[in-house]
Order: sequence, then structure tokens, then C-alpha cells
Amino acid sequence: MLIATSFMLVGWKVWRSLASVSATSRPAAQAFLAWWLGLGIYVTHLALFSLMASFGLTPYALFLAVRVAAIPMLGIALWGIMTYVAFTYTGNPRVAIATAIIASLSILIFLVELSLGAAGRVLVGPYTATVLGDAGTWTLVANTFYAVPLLSSIIAYGLLLRKVTLAAQRFRIGLVTTAMSLWVIAGFIGETAGRGYASFVLVTVVGVATSAALLMAFRPPARLARWLAARDAARDPLPAAAWSPR
Repeated sequence: MLIATSFMLVGWKVWRSLASVSATSRPAAQAFLAWWLGLGIYVTHLALFSLMASFGLTPYALFLAVRVAAIPMLGIALWGIMTYVAFTYTGNPRVAIATAIIASLSILIFLVELSLGAAGRVLVGPYTATVLGDAGTWTLVANTFYAVPLLSSIIAYGLLLRKVTLAAQRFRIGLVTTAMSLWVIAGFIGETAGRGYASFVLVTVVGVATSAALLMAFRPPARLARWLAARDAARDPLPAAAWSPR
């Protein structure tokens, strides 16, 4: 639940900034918001599954329905980060169409994986609870099709370091890129390898570390925030007028 909370808090911070966003920057802001909220909602459903299973509550129909409803959140998150990065580099809002096609295909592949691997009951392990059993190679296909554009977009986000000079922005971009890249790679390996202890460490423990990094990136400790602000003030005494989630 901590992981989901960190994603939702970042989304809340972006949402609060929408009122000050210019018309030209609004597509980027909305896509960035979709990225964080999509991830937050999806991870929340996983946390609720584990919580319910810990109390012996495992109604298969409910778990399956929630799983089906949560899969589109993965697509929305993927669409958000791809659109944000593509719009930031090109300035063309039409990139949202191409990214929507990729995200929709990812949703479809995940739904096919679920239809082929549905276990018919809730599988409760030491650390997770799921309705997805053995989908064979479709699990690898689904995870790869999702992870490649996701990781590519995160790396492209990190390359924005070349475009910014303010210390606070560079700190945020660098920390978010590093944390999210490690989380995606760990998640891909963990989900592909199985649901044992190694998967728990890769997905959950790395996820908790990622949560801490995200909270620090978007709300750094007071002393660090003052130091970053002082560096930026020394470089440019006037505050930036344009919205930037970076």
C-alpha cells in the first residue's frame, strides 16, 4: 500500500498544479497526471488483494472482476508517460493518438494473458494473491510488450536532464528516473520469474525503496530543499513562470 500511496501523492501534487498550467503545457500536465494515477490505482488493487487474502477473504468472482477492471489502469499509466515524454520533445499533441494505440495493444495483451491463465480460483502465496495462473509464454509477451516502451519512456524522461539547468529539477529528474527504472526492471524480472521469495524482494522491497525515492524527489527534506533553492536562486533570482513537473 505504501507504493500505491507514493504514486497517488505524486499524482495529487501534479493535479494541484493544473490550475497554473498554460494552455500549451496542459496536455503534458494531464498525461503526467494519468501516469501517476494509473500506476497508483493499479498497485492499490494488488495491495487490496493481499490484504483481503491475509484475512481469508478470497471470493474468486470479485478478485477476477477487479483484476479485469484494473488492467486498463496499466494502459492509462503507459499512455501517460509515453505521451508526456513525446509531447515534451515534440510539442505535438497528436502524439497522444500513437501512444494510445500502443497502450491499447498492451491492455489487450494483458487481457489475453488473463483469459489464458485464469486459475479458476484465487491463488494465495506467502506474499501475494492473484487470479492469474500459468499463461505460458503469454506472460513473457505481455510483460515485455509493456516493459519495453515503459522503460524507454522513463529513460527518455531522464534525458530531459540535458534540457534543464535548475538544481531542483535536475535532482527530481535524476532521482525519479533512477528509482522508476530499477522498479520496472525488478518488476519485470519478478513477474516473469514467478511469485516466490525472489519475486517478493524484487517487486515489493524494491517498490518500497522506490516509494521513498519518489517522496524525496517531489517533497525533499527541508534542509535539502533549502540547499536546492539556494543553488537555483544563485543561478536565477526570478522564479520560473511555466509549470514543470520535473
